[in-house]
Amino acid sequence: MTAKERRRTRRYPVTFRLVCSDGRAFRPGTVLDLSLGGVRFRTSWSLEVGTSVELLPLGDAGDVLFAVKGRVVRVEPAEDRADRWHVALAFEDVDDEVLESLRRLTCEMPPVYGTTVDPDPPPSANDGPKPDESLPHMRIRARISAGVDRLTGT
Repeated sequence: MTAKERRRTRRYPVTFRLVCSDGRAFRPGTVLDLSLGGVRFRTSWSLEVGTSVELLPLGDAGDVLFAVKGRVVRVEPAEDRADRWHVALAFEDVDDEVLESLRRLTCEMPPVYGTTVDPDPPPSANDGPKPDESLPHMRIRARISAGVDRLTGT
């Protein structure tokens, strides 16, 4: 995907929590921006470019609202956290129903501009990281269809 294609859809600078799983372990993450074409999130997993991921936004009752498949197109070390990675996914095979669900999701999430509160703060010596509950969030599960050998990080 070219830079021009990446920017065909508007990016929404939302912040909400994400849970990534490879079927054996879960890791928290934070969505940094979302568009109808993809998502960028921060996590402690460094996924390989090309890894398939399925995002499953969950409703308040824990029900799956919809599923959207994507592929990792970029992974970069997070500048603000040595133990985190920024992962960019491009959505694949998005049908009209999923596209409408993504539209609703991006419209429902309040944008977070210029916030100085980190929803994924570094661990303290006492009790580890605690997300800021005052920030908007939506529970999202991500299925990563790769073996552990394709995952790196701590």
